[in-house]
Amino acid sequence: MTEPLKIYRDFYHIDANDYMGIIKFYERNSLLLDNKSTFQNRDDFNDYVSVLAQYVISLENLGRYSKTIKYADKASNIIDSRADNYGINLMEFTTYWSILTSKGRALYNLKDYKNSIQVFDRLLTWDKDNDNFKNWRDAAKAKKRNSINNYLYITAGILLVSEIFLGDLMGIPKVKLYMSGIGLLLFSIALFNDYFLGKFLKSNKNK
Repeated sequence: MTEPLKIYRDFYHIDANDYMGIIKFYERNSLLLDNKSTFQNRDDFNDYVSVLAQYVISLENLGRYSKTIKYADKASNIIDSRADNYGINLMEFTTYWSILTSKGRALYNLKDYKNSIQVFDRLLTWDKDNDNFKNWRDAAKAKKRNSINNYLYITAGILLVSEIFLGDLMGIPKVKLYMSGIGLLLFSIALFNDYFLGKFLKSNKNK
């Protein structure tokens, strides 16, 4: 088995932008790296977390989003559990930020907008002026809003079309009225959310 110190030395010889090289390196040594749970000191911990963070970043950059989230959770859990032991202030630990940023973008690309928003909201509590975090958070919010609108439009359409056929079939006049009323209400909500709320948020952002 490769010794930890040699692994770190080998890792630091890889270009940080060589994402495939970093992924291959990690997976070649995954037996040791995946099962490491104890650290000799703060330096050992920092080296290990750096390897894990670069692996997460590389996975995200190459579009391996599910695996990005899995290892981002692994890395953040390790950092969370050892922060007090090693005197780490999470708000100032940029490695932690990098891991969460990759996780937030991976969630966004997997269309998990709700959790992506939560990640970037957390990052923005630490750096409220970070435009990159704001842009990703706002994009996730817009996508989430669009997803909701799509469901509203589809449901409204189904109700309005069904009202034409099922209302007469069931022979209950009130059923037609309820179905058309609910359909029009959902359509109006979607339209408001899509057009007026969207315009308001855009204008507010540009101020």
